[in-house]
Amino acid sequence: KGVSALPEDAFDREQPASVWINVEAIFEQAVRKLVAELLSSPVHAGRGDSVQLLRDGESLEADPDIVIHHAEGTVIIDAKYRRHGTDVSRPELYQLMAHALAYEARHAALVTPRIRATDTDRFLGIDSRDCIYDVVAVDTHSADLLRTQLEAWLVHCGATAVDPADSGLVSSLRVRAHD
Repeated sequence: KGVSALPEDAFDREQPASVWINVEAIFEQAVRKLVAELLSSPVHAGRGDSVQLLRDGESLEADPDIVIHHAEGTVIIDAKYRRHGTDVSRPELYQLMAHALAYEARHAALVTPRIRATDTDRFLGIDSRDCIYDVVAVDTHSADLLRTQLEAWLVHCGATAVDPADSGLVSSLRVRAHD
C-alpha cells in the first residue's frame, strides 16, 4: 500500500520529471485513497468530470480533489496540505463552495493536516442550499489516526453506513439537525 509520488494523470506524466516532491499532491492522493477504502460508494477526483461552474457562457470546469456519490447525496472534499494548518483563506472557502454548488453537494470539507495543537475540526457553516461546510484537521503522523479521523467525518456527513456508536468513532464537528 501507499501512494505513488508520480502524477496520477497521463497528461501530467508526460511533463519532465523533477526531484522536487509535491507533498500537496501526495497528501491529496493519500486522502482520496483512504476515503475510497472506507466507502463502498464511488469515490474519484473531480478533474475531467466535465461538471461546469457556469451554466452558460465560458467553459469553466469544477475540479474538486475528491467527489463521493452516495445514497444521501454528493460529498466534496478539498485536501489542502499547507503550513498554516486549519486557517482557511477566503479563496479556499470560495473554491470549495463553487465545487459544492457545481456538484449540488450536501456536504463539503477542507481536509488539512493538524500542524498545531490548536488545529481542530470545525463547522464553517451552511449555505443557502443547505450544504454543510467543515474543516477536518487530520494527524499525518499516524495512518491509523488519519483513517479514524476521516471515517468519523464521513459518518458525520452520512457518507458511510458505519454507525459511530458501534465503532466508537466520535466526531468533534458540531452536529446540526438538518432535514
